[in-house]
Order: sequence, then C-alpha cells, then structure tokens
Amino acid sequence: MKLVKLTKENYPLVVEMMDEWTNVEKDITPWAIVRSDYHDFENYKVSLENGFKPIDESTFFLYDEVENIMLGAINIRHDLSELMLLKTGHIGYGIRPNMRGKGYGTTQLNMSLIESKKLGLSKVLLICDPNNLASKHTIIACGGVFENEITYNEYQYQRYWITL
Repeated sequence: MKLVKLTKENYPLVVEMMDEWTNVEKDITPWAIVRSDYHDFENYKVSLENGFKPIDESTFFLYDEVENIMLGAINIRHDLSELMLLKTGHIGYGIRPNMRGKGYGTTQLNMSLIESKKLGLSKVLLICDPNNLASKHTIIACGGVFENEITYNEYQYQRYWITL
C-alpha cells in the first residue's frame, strides 16, 4: 500500500471509489475530495493540487497496488487558520465505506504522518467527533495524545496531538 496523488492513470480507480462513497454517505471526510466534481478530471486535479487557499494542503489517496483499488483519502493542511485549530486540525482522512474496520485507516494515518514530517511539520493536530469511536481509536493508535474537548457552534470536537 502507498499514498498517491491523483493521476490520469489512477483516475478511474478514484472515480470508482468516489461513486461508491457518495452513494453511501453525504458527509465525506476529507472534505477536499468532494469540494469539486470528481467526474471532471482536469478541474478535480486542479482542486486537489491548489487546495483551499490561503491554506496550503496536500491530498493523497491510499492505493493498494496488489488489489488495484483505492481504499481511502487523506488531506494534510500544512498550516492552520484559527478556525482549523478549532474544528479540522492538520489532517482529515477517510476510508471508503466497504473497506472500513480492516485497519486501513491506521495504515493511512501512519503514512500521512511520514508525509507531514516531509512537509516540515513537527507535530500535527487531529480532531474528531467524540462519537466517532473508529476515528478516535485510529488517532490514539497512531500516537495521538488527547488535549481537550471543545464546543464550537454547538458541536463537540475532541483534539489530539501527535509529535512527529
């Protein structure tokens, strides 16, 4: 398994994953993979590469080269705005619905920590919904240390730091 950027060659696998994902869920994490129409390769690639300015970010897909399938996606924000410090953190990640519960989230997050270090980050903030036990366990399994739980706009967020 490896983290890959979107290319013309892997685009059909990304579309297949996204079609499945969007048919099952409406709130998909990371948001970066649904902020533009993934059916339009050129615009989708630009959206993933240019990010959500003014924040620099990198988006990767988790690719299983043995099975030739995209398993999930991860978005790393290189720095954080005040709002991101409260509700998104440095890394957003998700695994396609039919592949959850198999350890891929932990694998993907661990790989993203390596990428985060390459970007010059020394520690990363991860934030999850307190009711999302799978995400909480994944963060902790990757070294996340609980900082606090906050309320923002009536939503609860748990904040974890991982030192790289």
